[in-house]
Amino acid sequence: MNSCIIDNAYDAGLLAVNSSIRASNLLVSNSGKNIVISKGGRYEFTNCSFVGYSSRFIGHLYPVLDISNSDGTATAALEASFNNCIFWGDKGVVDNEVVIEKTGSDPFSVIFDHVLWRQATSPAFATLANIIENQDPLFANTDPANGNYNFRLAEGSPAVNTGKTVALATDLDGRPRSAGVPDLGAYEQ
Repeated sequence: MNSCIIDNAYDAGLLAVNSSIRASNLLVSNSGKNIVISKGGRYEFTNCSFVGYSSRFIGHLYPVLDISNSDGTATAALEASFNNCIFWGDKGVVDNEVVIEKTGSDPFSVIFDHVLWRQATSPAFATLANIIENQDPLFANTDPANGNYNFRLAEGSPAVNTGKTVALATDLDGRPRSAGVPDLGAYEQ
């Protein structure tokens, strides 16, 4: 999946059950559950934005990312990496925008490298590097009352020039990524 937008899904914006997904420049926003990964699989997300805000139609009641190697009846190996990503939602019901559950003894690896997220507590069972925690990413516009959202980064965003160098030439808009240090998320400022 490259340069995709999944928006306003009633339940899961992306539901992956023991799947294999490689995604870049992906925006999953304002869905009941933005991304649900269950029963293992292999996943690689680079420069993606996972954002949840309540609206008149969908409440932001669940984390924007829910990862598990189980489906309640069986477990499987899980390998997931998230590089240069943003995990954010409006304040209120959800304290941790990323939730990870590990069951059994299957191989399990979840890595977050150069990410910005809203978390009350760091998730267990994950390797964390270069995390920006609980700093508003300063999106260009989030106006739930009028249903207006622009998840591009505004001036002064802590997500600007804080990513790690990856092999992505453009952002979700098709604009060039920084030749130096890229921004976090799907959009380059």
